[in-house]
Amino acid sequence: MALDRKSADLHIHSTASDGSLRPAQVVERAHAAGLAAIGIADHDTVDGITEAISAGERLGIEVVPAVEINTDIPGKEAHVLGYFIDIECGGLHKELAKLREARLRRGEKMVANLREVGVPVTMERVLEIADGAPIARPHVARAIVETGAVRSLASAFGRFLIPGAPGYVARYKFSPAEAIRRARVDHAAQLLCDTLWAMPRIAAACGFERPELLTRAFRRELMVTPSEFRRQHLTGRLGADSPQDSR
Repeated sequence: MALDRKSADLHIHSTASDGSLRPAQVVERAHAAGLAAIGIADHDTVDGITEAISAGERLGIEVVPAVEINTDIPGKEAHVLGYFIDIECGGLHKELAKLREARLRRGEKMVANLREVGVPVTMERVLEIADGAPIARPHVARAIVETGAVRSLASAFGRFLIPGAPGYVARYKFSPAEAIRRARVDHAAQLLCDTLWAMPRIAAACGFERPELLTRAFRRELMVTPSEFRRQHLTGRLGADSPQDSR
């Protein structure tokens, strides 16, 4: 049932990583569901965001540029989500490319392990399934199903791709702090200002009666308003009067 445009989903994957819909299709589905805003937060890539933003402008859906990076803390994973990122930042693209390369090498090792236990999966087919997206276990799982070794993705994971299974290869490990550094901490002021600029707008679009409370909370924590923060950290230094101008 369609919603009344007072809801948002800020953690969505597209075919740019391991989702099942193209970015524009995600936006179309969000529009049909009545969402006011969505966040495209693909694994280790921002490649789907421009397409999603274009579709959002056409359909009146706020698209938040985001990224998801898997990190590790003692005993478990912690998935770091970055919002309102600068998708034109060359440094960010460089760092995400390193993560995608690590995923590719991991995929190659998983395929080698699977072939050793008699599953005739090929790296060529995994790459075809991924279609340019960062290699992830769901892509390998689909390739396993196609070989007939199992009948479902759940079985492919359970028999071959969970920790301790014959096809499993541990992910490249790093900390949440490292993920934040990879997301360009030297751009933190701009990122923070862009977030402050956009969040009240999204809150209002989603039907929150008092989005100005976000501004009050910011003042309470840092003893400065968002507009004052922007003047201190951006105006003059970047020669811009709004986040849009400084991107």
